[in-house]
Amino acid sequence: MPTGDYEVFEHHFTVKDYLGLSFISKLKQKPVFHVKAGQITYVGEFKQTIFLQERNDDRRILKGTVLSVHDQYDRDIQLLTKKFPDLAGQKIEKNLAR
Repeated sequence: MPTGDYEVFEHHFTVKDYLGLSFISKLKQKPVFHVKAGQITYVGEFKQTIFLQERNDDRRILKGTVLSVHDQYDRDIQLLTKKFPDLAGQKIEKNLAR
């Protein structure tokens, strides 16, 4: 990726219940992160919390979502280098999305 600031503005997620609901969410809060060309950058773990509202007919409707970013650098880099051994020993910058 070219050097610059990037933002997450939309994402897709599925609610795993008996309805198998699927949503595309346009974010009000847009996490921004910076990358430099030729560098590997860790931007954090993204967690999506959803709020469902029960209806009288036993169905649910999406009431809202909140996206949060968490620093799980040590855990995630260990998983990454296990899956992609060629990355072991390479410098991976931590620049959490904000």
